[in-house]
Order: sequence, then structure tokens, then C-alpha cells
Amino acid sequence: MLSPRFVRGLQRNLSYWQKKTSHLSDSKIQEIDSGFPNLVQVLDMGLALAETKETAVNLILQCFFWVEHAGHLLQWHSIIKKAVKTTKSENPLQLLLLKQFGQFLYLQWEFDSAIQTLMQAERLAIQKADTHALSGIYHTLCQIYRRQHDYEQAQSYGQQALATVSPKDTRLHAIILQSLGQCAQEQGSYETAETYLQESLNLQTNTSFVTDKTRTMTILAITKQNQEQFTAALLLYEESFALLKDTKNQRDKIEILLNQGSLLFSLGQLGEAEIIFLKAEGMLQTETGLSLFKGLVANNLGCINRDGGNFATAEWYFQKSIATYKVVNEQLFLANAW
Repeated sequence: MLSPRFVRGLQRNLSYWQKKTSHLSDSKIQEIDSGFPNLVQVLDMGLALAETKETAVNLILQCFFWVEHAGHLLQWHSIIKKAVKTTKSENPLQLLLLKQFGQFLYLQWEFDSAIQTLMQAERLAIQKADTHALSGIYHTLCQIYRRQHDYEQAQSYGQQALATVSPKDTRLHAIILQSLGQCAQEQGSYETAETYLQESLNLQTNTSFVTDKTRTMTILAITKQNQEQFTAALLLYEESFALLKDTKNQRDKIEILLNQGSLLFSLGQLGEAEIIFLKAEGMLQTETGLSLFKGLVANNLGCINRDGGNFATAEWYFQKSIATYKVVNEQLFLANAW
């Protein structure tokens, strides 16, 4: 049996992290990120005790923005899975946990499991008439089906998300518009895409969630690029990367560099493209995940060296990209690298 003193100490630790994470933003995450391993340890213990479990679950729900934006998905998996498994369906927090677990699985590209989890969450949200939860659930389903190129389903869920979101929830409203804009862009409906994306940016003018805004800007850049508005696209990539300078979100920074470098390469600006891809390569050296990005960067550097006549270096990069694609089982990219 644990001593009352230990339980009180754990409660103080949970309370400390509740205060620290009560108003998360990109700058706040930068400030507290070194303490993430301690947070995980505290939550693991908090979930194990009846006296602290509800506080721990609330803290898990509160910290998801931090987990996503700082790339702590691998460390978070056991924590959120344990919380879902040990929380009963009649507990009001179970709906929010299922909704968040569905988002987590989507970010891990476990789409079938994500859909199944979100459907459970949808049933609970309908029972409770929780339209706020429903709008978030429908938005994640929109993202999943877009990733699977099922645009009819994606747009349907996106419109349901838009219909249920509260006008006061400007952050979610802007993200839903962003996703609908991306659906339109990927289908070649560029005018519709720009309308959605500009509406999203209008809502993000004074946001403290810088990453949300840069994601909208990046999708708009791709939309401009597809319409051969290359100068506008390159400017948006540069502005997006600059806005992310003081954030912990390496994934988004590297994705911007990949898009920017690919555009420069397609324009024949090999030197400028190489600088961008080498910057991405340097950033990826400190990342334990992001294997697909590592493969893409290596493949692009292989192409640049091949076109520049540096065949030995090109072959080294191509072999590196092939090895990486095999790890993540990306058959399409693997075929291109061969």
C-alpha cells in the first residue's frame, strides 16, 4: 500500500503540470518541452491510482496540443492507450479520450483503427448531444478520408464539421476551413481552395497557434504552385518557415523545406534546391522518427547530384533513400527510387 505522503506528492506534481499546460501555445511549448519525460512519468503513475486517475486523464486531454506539435507521439502512445482502456464508457471523459485517441491514431497513420475509434466517439457524442465534440470528430474523419483520397467522404465530413462548429471556436473553425481547402486543392479546384484557405487565414490573423497558420499558408503555397504562380508560392514557403523559427515543430519545418526545395528543383534552380534539402537533412539528423521525410530528402539530393553529374554521390543518396523507404514500407516511393 502506498503511503499518503506519496499520494500527496503525486497530486502536487499533477497540479504543477496542470498549471504549466493550462494555456498552451507554440512559445509555451518551447519553454516547457524539456520537462516532457517528467510529465509522462507523472501521468503513468497518476493513471495507476484511483485517487489521482481523473486528474491524470484531464491532464492528458489538456496536453495533446503539446504532444502533436513537439512530435512526442511515440512516447504518448502507451499513456493515452492506457487512459482509454481504463476509463469506463459512462465516464464523461471517455468521449473526449476516444476523440483524442482517434486523432492520435490518425497522426500515426493507423487509419482503420482511427476510424473505428472515432465512430465510437461519434456515438457517445450524439447520445450526449455534444456538438463541440462532434465537430472535432467530423474534422478528423475529413482528414483521414482525404489522406486516403476518398474526397467524397472527406468533403462530407468536412461540411458536417463546419455545420456543427461553434462560431466562438475560431481555432477549430479555421482548421476545418483549412482541411476543406486542401480537399479542393488536391482535386484541382483551385479557386474553391483559395476561398476556403483565405477564410481560414482571416480567422488566424492574431492566433497564438502559429503552426495552424503556417499549415494554411503551406497549402495555399501548393495551390499557387499548381497554378504556376511560382513567385507567390516560394514567398509563402519562406514566410511559413520564418514563422516557425521559434517553435519545436520540426515536422512542419521539414515539410515546408521539402515543398520549397522540390519547387526550386522543378524550376531548374539546382543550387538553391540543394541548399534547402541539405538544411532539411541537417535537421533530420536529430530526429528519431520522420523516416519517410528522411527518404524523401535523400532521394531529392540524389536527383540533384545526378543532374549535376556527381554520380557517385547521387548513388549514395539513392541507396540511402531506398533503405529508408523499405523501413516505412513506402512501395510507390521505393519504386521511384529504384
